[in-house]
Amino acid sequence: MGSTAEEYAMSEKNKELLLRANNAVMSRDFELTSRIYRNILRTDPDDISVLLKLADSYVKSNDDRKALTTYLKVIDIDASNFKALNSLGGIYRRIGEYDNSIKVLQTALKSGGDINAINYNMGHTYKMMGKYDEAYDCFINVIDENPNDVLAYNHLGSINALRGDHEKALVDYRRGLQIDPNHPILHYNIARSFQALNCFDDAKKSFEAALRSRPGWVDAMDAYSELLLSMNNEKDSKAVLKQAVMLNPTNTRVRNSLGKLYIKQGNLPSAEKMFNLTLSIDKTNITALEGLETVYEKQKNNIQSQDDSFSIVPTIF
Repeated sequence: MGSTAEEYAMSEKNKELLLRANNAVMSRDFELTSRIYRNILRTDPDDISVLLKLADSYVKSNDDRKALTTYLKVIDIDASNFKALNSLGGIYRRIGEYDNSIKVLQTALKSGGDINAINYNMGHTYKMMGKYDEAYDCFINVIDENPNDVLAYNHLGSINALRGDHEKALVDYRRGLQIDPNHPILHYNIARSFQALNCFDDAKKSFEAALRSRPGWVDAMDAYSELLLSMNNEKDSKAVLKQAVMLNPTNTRVRNSLGKLYIKQGNLPSAEKMFNLTLSIDKTNITALEGLETVYEKQKNNIQSQDDSFSIVPTIF
């Protein structure tokens, strides 16, 4: 009787802890979340459901090493656990162990889990390995299962772009747009392929379509400004970058791009200010440090040129 009462009390305590853990997840306090799950596991170290939750909390807190160890413990208990196997595939890829990623995902294929999820995961890994044929096949398999998977078409296009075949990439991206005509990533990637093919007017239209679909997308604005510069349109390029900085003042990439443009235009005080603002956010930012070095060198040369102009000895006749 005492043992049953004790087990009941422990069960009720664990329910309370699980509720607290769920609340911590909702608050994105993953350190507290993992601490609660570890506490629960003290009473039952082999509880797979809690181990999976703990591993997931480690992933969300970007602690792949601890997540890896926890998922491996799940596999020790249940060698065919799909969630653990598929998640391990992603972790191995993120830490650069590509062969282990493929190996564990091939095991996951035999577990009877979501084949599309595995193909996505394997496709990503093969892509990172530079094995583009294998990656392409994985995403074709995804489309065979679900012909309306827009992101799979995007991956096919990006693989062809990595191969340097931007014409084929455009075909894949456009197939995705037939399903979702307003998909910003597809429009963005189409713009990049057009840019690689030197079709600048088409690239411009695609960047504008991407920004209509996703207004204020800073990375797209930065790439768009780069295109405008290549089209000798400094005025619009600067306007786009200034808007991007205004929308995201802490984005060092666009600040540096604007600083470089100011240098190109000879506006050294504005360039200096922009690079210093970047360094106030990231004091070791290499691009900003190099930009400041360029600014100071040009300022020094300007002063030297002025001094030389005043030190010319007049010719005496």
